[in-house]
Amino acid sequence: MKLTQYKSFATVLLLFAAFAFTACNKQHLNKTTKSSVIFAASSNEVEIAGQPFVMDQITLNLADIQISGESIQAGDMSLTLADNASTDFLNPVAGKELEFPVGTYPEMNFNTAVISNGAPSVNIHGTYYRGNGDTYDVIIALNIDQDITSQLLDTDGSTTILLEENDSKSLSLKLDMEILFSDLIPGLWNAAAVTNNNGAQTIAVNELNNTNIYNAISGKIGESFVVGFQ
Repeated sequence: MKLTQYKSFATVLLLFAAFAFTACNKQHLNKTTKSSVIFAASSNEVEIAGQPFVMDQITLNLADIQISGESIQAGDMSLTLADNASTDFLNPVAGKELEFPVGTYPEMNFNTAVISNGAPSVNIHGTYYRGNGDTYDVIIALNIDQDITSQLLDTDGSTTILLEENDSKSLSLKLDMEILFSDLIPGLWNAAAVTNNNGAQTIAVNELNNTNIYNAISGKIGESFVVGFQ
């Protein structure tokens, strides 16, 4: 008789635990938190061959901007930020808000594509200040198509993302300019062809001009994306 009672009691406990777990999961499924999205460059100035390059335009044409992941509580998540966008990284503003299911995400990924559509997909303009007081206008136009994937980081730098209800986190999509120009060794930059463009000494970097510099920058686009919560 006692054995039967113990079995019945154990069954009730198991059913209660299962109910509590299911209820908890349903609560997580129903809860969300909003995060504003900010596109920004890490800086508008980098040093190339020992001298400053100050940028006044940094734009990229991006397509299929998506965030995806799988939380322990709510399962798969996939959010689309934009289908196609000409994105200004120099003048950051808070863009569209994304609504995330709350929970713990062991991994969350950012996916997009740099697309040309017959026109340069990356445009960077600025002024290069030479040591002798002279300046060069710099016009970089990369006509590239490239898929980009980057793992998101939480505010503490961890790849595990914790999102709670009424969180105040924003999502930063940053272009690290130091990484982007990191393959421009002094010899490569100092050998750049300089042309006269309406009276201004100009370094033009495109598919036809200064192709070694073009390739050095193009090869760093994917690595330059640093995405995470802040």
